[in-house]
Amino acid sequence: MGRVEIQRISADKFLKEIKTQTGFSYIELSRICNVHRRSFSDWANGKTLMPIHVFQKLVQISGLQPPFKVLPDHWHVKEAGKKGGIKRNQLFGNPGTFEGRKLGGKNSYNKFLANPDFSKRVGFVLEKNINYPVLSPSLAELVGIIWGDGGISPYQLNITLNKSDDFDYSRYVSRLIKTVFGVQPAIYERDSVINIVVSRVKLIKYLLKQELSIGSKVRQQVKVPEWVETSYDFIKACIRGLLDTDGCFYVDQHRYNGKLYLNPALNFTNRSVPLLQFFKRNLEKFGFHPTQKTKYSIFLRREDEIIRYFKEIGSSNSKHTTKFQSYLKIKYGEVPKWS
Repeated sequence: MGRVEIQRISADKFLKEIKTQTGFSYIELSRICNVHRRSFSDWANGKTLMPIHVFQKLVQISGLQPPFKVLPDHWHVKEAGKKGGIKRNQLFGNPGTFEGRKLGGKNSYNKFLANPDFSKRVGFVLEKNINYPVLSPSLAELVGIIWGDGGISPYQLNITLNKSDDFDYSRYVSRLIKTVFGVQPAIYERDSVINIVVSRVKLIKYLLKQELSIGSKVRQQVKVPEWVETSYDFIKACIRGLLDTDGCFYVDQHRYNGKLYLNPALNFTNRSVPLLQFFKRNLEKFGFHPTQKTKYSIFLRREDEIIRYFKEIGSSNSKHTTKFQSYLKIKYGEVPKWS
């Protein structure tokens, strides 16, 4: 697909003129051009170049016609290949010389020797080691987090959180993974999200043995592993992980006879029915009275039970605890010791 390099003015200025001329927002323009909204940000920031068919569509609806240059398919490959070749030669030597081939072979040999587990090789890819944890509340909480905001592929664990609301929590999740598996996750921030990523084949294999699964959680209607329900501490930790990721604390406000009334609520929403059943069944086991008026949402609405939830089950997500403490302070003038 050919790309367009706009001449003499920046892509950002061109897109702003498009918005002014047409009166459309970027969201509306993305629908018209059948592209993702984020693409407009990437074009404006110069991260990528605009496809020619999108450029032609924008010109058509706006009447603007800036000078441009059409770049052919795969226009970037030559330059990228050149940079890759230079970097490769720096690391392993020039493959066209005896010295380069010797250096490359020596580096590869040392890499394999550094891993004593020769029997676990996958082709020329070595499976990096992890700590194999015993069943614990920390592992159970991580299971809840994964089934809340995580996803599993054959080679990778990915947990996606809100960049603004869950920034502190993302650091907690990262530390939890490090504690459980001895692996430091990679953290990527983009737009409004934070991705916590662990690329370890052995970790994925371990999760599969613990009854987690690869692919769509909704389509598979995933459930909590049976071992979680062998311990009250495991259950509480898993519930905590689920609500910290797929739940929220909020306050309903209404006035009656001129007086303001505040009613707190905890909500857990998930599209997997077995997870909802686990959540509701075990809250009831602990003496709570959850309600479920819709198929995919469960609520706690009694103030004394919400206070007990934070006291007995707790939350590792400061987003929830901060809102809860603010509610108590507004209603009682302070955060009571019994909270």
